[in-house]
Amino acid sequence: MIGGPWSDGWHAATLDYVATLGLHSTDLPSESTATAVADITNALDLGAHVSVFATAQGEPDSAHLVHRNLTNQDGALVVDVDGSPTWLLFAFSNQTF
Repeated sequence: MIGGPWSDGWHAATLDYVATLGLHSTDLPSESTATAVADITNALDLGAHVSVFATAQGEPDSAHLVHRNLTNQDGALVVDVDGSPTWLLFAFSNQTF
């Protein structure tokens, strides 16, 4: 797990889809918003730990940009962080990397 084992709270960690995970835009499926929402909902288990890689904008209770952004500034959700972590990655259809 990037940034070490799961622990409660905000933590600084760098994520880059290409440099950190070795992925490119062609590796990500193209899905409708409705399908993506269903996939995310189905991946979540009530009460399970989730890691969120995102930009916080200096506010301790919100985050955004949970998708491909810039080098070393990408966002993602990671579910099943205590077992077999599953990365949920997002990019806009017009992004290539």
